[in-house]
Amino acid sequence: VSLAIGNIPQEQYFIGGDGPGGVFYYVPVANITTLTPSNGPTTGGSTQVTVTSQAFEVRPTDLSYYVCRFDTSIVTAVSVSPTALVCPLPPHEQGFAAVDVSLNGGANFGDIGLPFLYQTTATVSVLEPSAGPASGGVLVTLTGTNFVNVEPVCRFGTTVSPSLTYVST
Repeated sequence: VSLAIGNIPQEQYFIGGDGPGGVFYYVPVANITTLTPSNGPTTGGSTQVTVTSQAFEVRPTDLSYYVCRFDTSIVTAVSVSPTALVCPLPPHEQGFAAVDVSLNGGANFGDIGLPFLYQTTATVSVLEPSAGPASGGVLVTLTGTNFVNVEPVCRFGTTVSPSLTYVST
């Protein structure tokens, strides 16, 4: 049996009996407003992305209803509040992925996806010189990979270097 429901108010509807198969929830489309962070590693991994919206319809505690889609990769939210979902970042190739959410287990997604920038992780293979005076003033050269499309910051302990020159790709 299929049922087409048109323009209905946002409230819980009970369809056919009192059992668990008889509950229908109207779920509004969730158009997201921000992603935090808006970029992350191509490996995904431990990065968690907070997706905010004007309002998420908070359903029962079953998180399987709340999913984020990064292009074609769908992941289940790890937490939900009335204004935010937190989703683990799936792996993806370098570049932009459109992110949108579903509040009904992936059956329907929002109309507006926001861009998330996947970046390869910068690695340092050589640091020259490897020592210097505590007073500073020594030019240090870093050699490595994937320094492109990153906002470079060098730290020595907790001190951020006052200047940084990017030499080549």
